[in-house]
Amino acid sequence: MPTFQFLLHTAGIRVEFEDDPVPAVGFYTSRRASAATSEEAFEKIMQSFDTDPKLVYIFQEAHEAGLTPLTEIEEIYRIPWWKTLLPWKKPGICLYPAED
Repeated sequence: MPTFQFLLHTAGIRVEFEDDPVPAVGFYTSRRASAATSEEAFEKIMQSFDTDPKLVYIFQEAHEAGLTPLTEIEEIYRIPWWKTLLPWKKPGICLYPAED
């Protein structure tokens, strides 16, 4: 079964920080999943967002603020089988602030 890696962009969030007056309004992240097709892999990844503690908080805050987060695929890579044998650490997220 092929493994796909996605670069994902999520907008429509709002994360406040104590030490910064400008909230984060989106983030980028990479995720991998094995599936027969890239569409099925993307479905698996989106389901995993519901159990990721960092993302659950972010999406919960967005919904409480009346926002509708939207995740889009920026890029998709098919990972060669031999690279799937190498260690893969699930990456974090890269938040970005609102622009003026």
